[in-house]
Amino acid sequence: MKKEYNLPIETERLIIRKWREEDFQSYNFLCQESIRGHFFDGWAMEEDDAKNFFHWQLSKYENMDPIGDIIGLAIIEKSTGKIVGHGGIGKHDDVDETEIFYGIVKAYRGKGYATEASRGITSWALDTFSIPYIIGTVGLDNIESQKVLERSGYNFIEEQNHNVSVLEKSFDFKYYRCYGSK
Repeated sequence: MKKEYNLPIETERLIIRKWREEDFQSYNFLCQESIRGHFFDGWAMEEDDAKNFFHWQLSKYENMDPIGDIIGLAIIEKSTGKIVGHGGIGKHDDVDETEIFYGIVKAYRGKGYATEASRGITSWALDTFSIPYIIGTVGLDNIESQKVLERSGYNFIEEQNHNVSVLEKSFDFKYYRCYGSK
């Protein structure tokens, strides 16, 4: 019997769960939002590449390894059943630590969903996996995401410069950590 890792995560207004094959059109919409400049640049890809990326993420559920790999999840608004973003945790390519990630579709921003999802994912990850802390890295100009991490219990540690492999560029980041209670 496969371990389910206490999924889905349920918060007051959101359900955070594994992506499913039938979610691809919503997933592709996130990629299109990136092309339009409304979402993380690393997701800016056309449909064929998005499909490959989607199936790559689905394949990661076999191991559920947030230390050496990633776990990407769909963020769903309970009241409508609509996918409003993505989130998860996984090995930061360039820092070699487990990092939280999240993104909310532009039309659903400003409702506190990013903070709610970040809190849910953080609690779930720290309670489910043998990790002492989770990091968050945020661009210096991304004040809203910095506030999300701070409201989610992450503490600012320092500014750092990291290469973002998928974009083949280096950026200055604010580096945060959230420690578990164990």
